[in-house]
Amino acid sequence: MPLSQDMPRRRALRAAVTVPALATLAVGAGTVLSATPAQASGIDSLYWQWGQYSLSPAAEDIGDVMESIAQGMPGLGYSGVQVAADVHGYKGNFFVAVTFLYISGREFWQVIACGGSGAQAEAQADIAGMDKLISGLVFY
Repeated sequence: MPLSQDMPRRRALRAAVTVPALATLAVGAGTVLSATPAQASGIDSLYWQWGQYSLSPAAEDIGDVMESIAQGMPGLGYSGVQVAADVHGYKGNFFVAVTFLYISGREFWQVIACGGSGAQAEAQADIAGMDKLISGLVFY
């Protein structure tokens, strides 16, 4: 679904998935998040935020952004940072992952997910910190 002028530029959606109960959450227009005990072993809750991301003309591709995020994560206290189809790392009781879903041209959906066994406030702070890191990236 293309982004229209009526949609806000950034939406923050957060939901808690309780394990071991099977939970299926409908999010937005047709987006579904499901978790079962087998899929989410050790994860008590999952929170996420998503919004549109425009790739800087100075960045060669989205890989530049992902590598820059990975370089900044240890400064925010993350360990085990890796870049694959997403960028992810661990901090305290949570893991955080960032991925970019291609829309067209230099436009992407940015998704920040945080899951684990800590408090909701901690997860929301981790998501906010990652969002601030990403929005502060500058490419020359």
